[in-house]
Amino acid sequence: LDTAGSGLSDGDHVSLGYFEQDDLAAVVDFLRFECGVQKVGLWGRSMGAATCLLYASRLSPDTACVVADSSFSSLHGLCLELIQRAVTPTLPLSTFDTAVDRLASSVQHSAGFDIRHVEPALSVATCATPALIIHGRRDELVAFDHATKLI
Repeated sequence: LDTAGSGLSDGDHVSLGYFEQDDLAAVVDFLRFECGVQKVGLWGRSMGAATCLLYASRLSPDTACVVADSSFSSLHGLCLELIQRAVTPTLPLSTFDTAVDRLASSVQHSAGFDIRHVEPALSVATCATPALIIHGRRDELVAFDHATKLI
């Protein structure tokens, strides 16, 4: 799926799941209503995994299953971790709250969404769709503990 703001699609921003779940909904609706597909299974990697988890819980409770490969559990949390890693891993995460708040404000202004609302872990907690969570312990972008927060 080539979502808005990436690949060959139009759009200026990638929202790491927030708006992409609407793109996924359009594809699933097309498959169901135009092609007669009855059950849809979803697989996504990284942002795609987060998108699938967000979609399955909020927009399509009847999705057959989700395979989520290397999803983050919280975009806000991931931003904190990435900033900490870039600056110095020895300082506590709370040191970087102001930087992430400024980032969140900038994203809200330019892209129209709040990074605090991209929370696959909260979606999984309310989702009835069966999900297989896959994550490598040596993932260099999204730490393995994100997977543990999804189960």
